[in-house]
Amino acid sequence: MRIGNTWLLEPTMNYYARSRGLGWLERADRDGFAPDDEYRMVVRWVEKPGYDEGFVVLAIFDISDVVLLKRASPSAIPSL
Repeated sequence: MRIGNTWLLEPTMNYYARSRGLGWLERADRDGFAPDDEYRMVVRWVEKPGYDEGFVVLAIFDISDVVLLKRASPSAIPSL
């Protein structure tokens, strides 16, 4: 599984994935988000508005201002 991430989180995500033996988690990179991300890990104060469009919040980590998002199912996205 891949989690789209902001470049600031790449070292931390890779450290915990390796130290916790999370072999199922793809290595994080510094390339930013991809259109096909199923999940995203975001530092809110870094990202521009709209980073969460089409996603639902799974967890908010207030101390670090990091948010874990999951792509919303098409039926959960309001139509215009």
